Amino acid sequence: MKRLINLLFKGIDFFIKRKTIQVDEEKTNSEGQIETNREEIEKITFHWRNALGFVLTLIILYNWIIVPVLDAFGVVVIQVPLGQLLQVLLILVGGN
Repeated sequence: MKRLINLLFKGIDFFIKRKTIQVDEEKTNSEGQIETNREEIEKITFHWRNALGFVLTLIILYNWIIVPVLDAFGVVVIQVPLGQLLQVLLILVGGN
């Protein structure tokens, strides 16, 4: 009976240590990504994140401002589907 209890405690300790290692690894990965983002932001040059953000912002402006205004005046234009574009924008600004 004592061996069974010891085995149970060792199993619980194993999974707790494993979870702790996984949390530490995720924290390290997120800190590395934050440092990468900081270095890219400090660059003066125009890089892919700037371009992608600019294009997505223009598409959202088109869909939410320009299309409704033109529709009010009777001009029919095509809307761009925003489902996946908003996911890309969320990832771009650092969301999950």
